[in-house]
Amino acid sequence: MNKLILFVCSCCITLLFTAETYGEFQAGAAVVNVTPNKLPAIINGGMTARLGKKIVTPVNARAIVLDDGKEKIAIVIVDSCMIPRILTDDAKALAATKIDIKPNRILISATHTHSAPASMSCLGTTCSPEYQTFLRIKIAEAIVQANKNLEPAQVGWGSINAHEFTALRRWINEPGKIGADPFGNKTMRAQMHAGANWKNVTGESGPEDPELSMISIKSINGRPIAVLANFSMHYFGDKPISADYFGLFSEGLKKRIAPKSNGKHPDFVGIMS
Repeated sequence: MNKLILFVCSCCITLLFTAETYGEFQAGAAVVNVTPNKLPAIINGGMTARLGKKIVTPVNARAIVLDDGKEKIAIVIVDSCMIPRILTDDAKALAATKIDIKPNRILISATHTHSAPASMSCLGTTCSPEYQTFLRIKIAEAIVQANKNLEPAQVGWGSINAHEFTALRRWINEPGKIGADPFGNKTMRAQMHAGANWKNVTGESGPEDPELSMISIKSINGRPIAVLANFSMHYFGDKPISADYFGLFSEGLKKRIAPKSNGKHPDFVGIMS
């Protein structure tokens, strides 16, 4: 993880110093804690229900708002396994009642950590309606706060092949090696992490996606505001309740790029989707 963060930081330095200014472009970023107030919490990510009784790391909604003077957009990355469409639509509508933004200009994404509170019923897991209501309000709050932090800014973006940090994990089983799912049915035509017995598989199920892409935002005078990174690596496997590696990456990026705040400006926001 540290090696990946350092790799991204080196790329971000280049982006921050080569970003261009576009007219009246403004940007703001914010982090809002979405850790449940009550424990235990139902956890998504398994075939059966689990309960999270301890907060290993906070889970957050990390938002960026961008405004070029003509159009305003927001991007929110939430530490959650999966979020239902109705919840994201409600959060967008709520944010649009509080600031000048169109709901269809808001993008909300879950990191897909398997150690966060359940915000939807799936994979044999129910969810808490109380947490759904809480999360809806907090996502909208993140958008509103990022909008409040808008300031004249610069933006740069790019991507790089980071194949050494990821690998395809799904392998096709031999016809005679179809495995049993958690419910005892012979349905597993593919499996994860075939290294335990290579004789059971025919090969990888498809190509990996090694691209690491980044959007880097800084103020006019060069102060880092936010970095949004995107990488096709699955969750790592932390214990609930946790943001998993997505949170560790985001905090590690902050520590290396802009660890201290002078109190005059909002804190730097690192984001991994």
